[in-house]
Amino acid sequence: MDDLQQIALLRAVVGPAWTRGGVQASLRRMRFMGVIVIAAAAVLATGCATRRLRSASAGSVGCAPRDIEIGNTSRRLTGRTWTAECHGAVYQCSGLGTDVTCSPLRESVASSERPSSMGVPSSAGAAADARRREELLERQGPAFEFARDGERLRGVRATFSPRGAQLVLTYAPESDPLVALSVRGPDGGSLDRCESFTLERGGSMVLVVRLTEGAGRVALEPLLAEAARERGTTATFCGLRWPLRTADVVGFQRFGEHAHEALLNAPEASRDLAADAEPEVPSVDAVSAVRAALTERSTSLRACAGARPGQPVSVEATWGVEGVVHVAIRGSDDAEEHACATAALSEWRAPSGAAGRIVHAVEDPPR
Repeated sequence: MDDLQQIALLRAVVGPAWTRGGVQASLRRMRFMGVIVIAAAAVLATGCATRRLRSASAGSVGCAPRDIEIGNTSRRLTGRTWTAECHGAVYQCSGLGTDVTCSPLRESVASSERPSSMGVPSSAGAAADARRREELLERQGPAFEFARDGERLRGVRATFSPRGAQLVLTYAPESDPLVALSVRGPDGGSLDRCESFTLERGGSMVLVVRLTEGAGRVALEPLLAEAARERGTTATFCGLRWPLRTADVVGFQRFGEHAHEALLNAPEASRDLAADAEPEVPSVDAVSAVRAALTERSTSLRACAGARPGQPVSVEATWGVEGVVHVAIRGSDDAEEHACATAALSEWRAPSGAAGRIVHAVEDPPR
């Protein structure tokens, strides 16, 4: 619609008292207001997205959302990436759906070097920041219970609450030199496919715990060596993946501190038994056998994923001590695709022994 048509329409609506100059001025105002409305909508959308990214980053970086600055946002086929800055520390974050991970790019400035804000001395500001961080970690970390004999700590229990499950660790060295590990639903009920609890880092499995009816036992030191480290560790159990956040890592560290105190209070024989315990890991033969089985069924697996020739496909295979293999198409939320991939190995079994998990690239079969 050109200007003359718009003027004619306005005259028909408001009557002949409008002059051509007045109508044109009104059109200019309308266009200007339209630009303002569009700009305001864009600002509001950006603000909402920033608030969502602050909240999503909080659990991984260990800061309150209000203290996080978001930058360098980017959307990709594999999800979204951004940087999160909190108290001088910068983190590179990525997210797909509700799964968010952040890795440090730059450590925070020392409190003595950080400039004071609003006239508050830097030491007081650092102490306030430390208190807020501690409170946030306590809220997001595990719940602790203790068994004491007077002032003497005899045992500790930590209950973690990852999405869709609960992980309970119990350590009472006078009665058991190993850590009792159990997994259950968020309401306390049982979960399916609970044959193992595994920890992995950098695509490699670093700890495997066999589970029977959702319960197993693991040596204290190997558990702490892998779970109480910096971020980058992922736990897998009962078909769930749990990337450990800062609050989770700190929770394992605190569990270790309490467990060591209880161990020091235990008889010497209990301390010796705890020191001799060893973790279980899947054999190289089992991993090789599972990879060979996946490669042999590459045509079926690629068909389950609906992949075109040359399109990369990655699967995640997990198996329990009995050798039953479950396969998931990585990057897919389609339950039917996962069921199809698992069915491709339904009659095959991994070598029995320790449970395991691998990520495998399914390539086009040779022509």
